Amino acid sequence: MSSHPGWFTHPSNTNLQIYWNGQQWSGSRLKSQAKPHDPIYPEGAQLPAAPPGWNAMPKPAKRPMGCFGFILITAGVVVAIVIALNVYGSFRNANPTDEDKQAESQVACENVVKNNLKSPSTASFSNEGATGTNGQYTVTGDVDSQNSFGAMVRNHFTCESDGETVHLTSLG
Repeated sequence: MSSHPGWFTHPSNTNLQIYWNGQQWSGSRLKSQAKPHDPIYPEGAQLPAAPPGWNAMPKPAKRPMGCFGFILITAGVVVAIVIALNVYGSFRNANPTDEDKQAESQVACENVVKNNLKSPSTASFSNEGATGTNGQYTVTGDVDSQNSFGAMVRNHFTCESDGETVHLTSLG
C-alpha cells in the first residue's frame, strides 16, 4: 500500500503536518497551514497506518542531573544508611549479653567513684574487674586521683550493682 510522497496533516494533531516519503512516515513535521475546513487527507489518498507505538513527536531530551541533584541523591543514601544502622543497633541491643551488663556496671561504678573524689577530672582507673551474673555484679579496682593538696593518691574501690542502681561499698 503506497501513496504519493508529501506532507499530510497529522491524524491526532491537526496543527502538525508529517511527511510521507512514499514508503514510510518520517519524523519530520511542520506547523500545519491547513485551514479548519480543509480535509485531513487529500481525497482518495490511501495512507498506511502508523506502526504500533509510533509517535511523531520526539521524546524530550533529558536534563543533566547537576551538582544539586547529586548532593540530594548522596544525602538520601547517607540518611538511608544511618537509619539502617540505627535499626540494626536497636535489634542488636534488645538483648544485651552478660558481658554487656558487666561493662555497663563497670562504667556506672566508675561514675559513682568519680563523684566521691576531690578531683574527679584527674581520675585514672586500673585493675578493674566485674564478677557476678544475672544483673548482680561486684566491681573492684584501683583509682589514682589528686587529693586536696594536689598529690596523686591510689585508692581501692568496690561497688555492688543490681542492674538498676550502683552502691559504692568501699573507697580507700
